[in-house]
Amino acid sequence: MVKSGLLWLALTAAALGQDVRIIFHTQPEGAEIRVLSAQQQPKLSGKTGEMVTLQQDWLAQDRMQVSFSKPGFATQTEFIPTADLIRGGQWPPSGRPAFALTSEESANLKMRFNSQPQGASIYLVNSGLGKGHNLGITGTDVTVDKELLKGESTLFVRLEKAGYEPVTLTVLVGQFADGATLPSEGPARLYQTWGGWFKQWGLMLGGGFACLAGAALFLVKRSRKKAWRAPRPDPVGAPNQHEAALRDQGYELMGELGRGGMAVVFEARRSGSDSPLALKLLHREVGLDSDAINRMKREIKVMRELQHPTIVPLYDFGDVNGQYFLVMEKVDGQSLKKRLSEGRLSQEEALRFIHMLLQGVTYAHNKDIVHRDLKPDNVMLRPDGRLQILDFGISRSTTANTFETMDNSVLGTPAYMAPERFSGVANKASDQYALGLIFYELLCGVAPVPNDIDIAQIITKQLFEVPPEPSTVDADVPKSMDFLVMTMIAKDPVKRFPSMDAATEQFYKAFPSMRPTSTPIMPTPNSPYVVPE
Repeated sequence: MVKSGLLWLALTAAALGQDVRIIFHTQPEGAEIRVLSAQQQPKLSGKTGEMVTLQQDWLAQDRMQVSFSKPGFATQTEFIPTADLIRGGQWPPSGRPAFALTSEESANLKMRFNSQPQGASIYLVNSGLGKGHNLGITGTDVTVDKELLKGESTLFVRLEKAGYEPVTLTVLVGQFADGATLPSEGPARLYQTWGGWFKQWGLMLGGGFACLAGAALFLVKRSRKKAWRAPRPDPVGAPNQHEAALRDQGYELMGELGRGGMAVVFEARRSGSDSPLALKLLHREVGLDSDAINRMKREIKVMRELQHPTIVPLYDFGDVNGQYFLVMEKVDGQSLKKRLSEGRLSQEEALRFIHMLLQGVTYAHNKDIVHRDLKPDNVMLRPDGRLQILDFGISRSTTANTFETMDNSVLGTPAYMAPERFSGVANKASDQYALGLIFYELLCGVAPVPNDIDIAQIITKQLFEVPPEPSTVDADVPKSMDFLVMTMIAKDPVKRFPSMDAATEQFYKAFPSMRPTSTPIMPTPNSPYVVPE
């Protein structure tokens, strides 16, 4: 079911006590208007072609049910997104034709059947129709020929969906009307057959257990490897041992910025420039074979193409005293993880962050670059309020034969890893899953998969547990975000959006005012440094 996604704007207007003055246009004009208010009470507003007032308390809904009636024409009901009305002016919006009223002589009715799940085939199975007259599928508008209703007082409607037991509904002819939604008491529940259940979940569960076993084996091997590794000094504990070699390569270390399990990050300067850089010195344990090194150097050329306001540009890759390093722009500010730990975001701020992240990841995917480790730690919030994504330098091209991992292990953070990632699959769909989890956290203030629980629990949640819709966690979350987020974090990659372009388009459908009116000019890198060919 398509939703407007601007409920929060409507609620804002309602809170401010703002009535809306608007002109509804029909062809022909002069139709009486009835609006179903948020309290489900019919209200007479006036006639089409004339200015009418929509009371502010009617606007507390994401769609408004408006019916138009005129002698000689069938009464027609439209479910109009509140977003199309709260600005006032006219409906339909400028550039769209007036709403056409249907003559009573029309032979068809337009209506909708709902089921749970949607997508079931609809058949009229009254006597004389043979095996049944197909009307369409549930969840979409269907057309019913009035001729099929003649001479009948009761109709039998059969809903069929592969993998589910069929359901037959008994419907009074009087319930068939333009704009009606049946069953009137709510969606018809379809029950899954054993065969359907196994087809949908059996293979996934089997694959999930295989992934779980593989992840457990990986962790055991990793722990044993660490347990038997002889202790050695911190390979980057004394940066002075690298300073001379890095200076020969044109870099001067200015001090340590931070360290993690994979690298230590230093502030650096390029010879002849005062622009600050971040030099990430990988731990000595992070080894790459000669083929991987050559591929990484080639990939730098691809990374140079990632010039986008929401992506921290990568400038260089090399080695020093047997350790590898990456050079990128130094970003001032704080990580998104730290910002989330400081308190809840407003919905307006969350939507702005989501918009920026969608733009950045979509841009990278369209360059055939996958991040592979999207998480709040790898997103920086600059003082100017702009988000930037870090560490595209350890991503890989989806079209080139580039390295899969940097230490022969599954690279990623379990709390943000898609189910397929535990079996070594890293692609655009798994990036989309991780981004969906970040969106969930931005909207709700809580992570759907906590990072502070046992690793086995994290893996179990990623493989099998579907979190509740964001709007059920926090009623302030726009309902339109439920579809976007829950589609992105679907356990089955096939059920996610086919691309980040599609996910971004869904966001713009929900929030059309946020759609860019022109292509932004990409800023030049914040450094004079140019990677040599």
